Amino acid sequence: MPHSTDKCRVYVKGAPEYIIELCDETLDHQVEQVPFIDDKETIRNTIIGLNMAGNSMLKVISYAFKEIALE
Repeated sequence: MPHSTDKCRVYVKGAPEYIIELCDETLDHQVEQVPFIDDKETIRNTIIGLNMAGNSMLKVISYAFKEIALE
């Protein structure tokens, strides 16, 4: 992280059905970390499954990050 000497941010990308399950926080509209309280199954099935992946021309990829302490 550019402004931190004691933290590192690790990114991962992959299929939404795997990435969403690993998340316990998300970013709000002000890019602040908040608890992930939305129904993950509804997001997977409705938003990703029907709206995005339902079009066979689209490949859906999610990404996430975690800040970890450097030792």
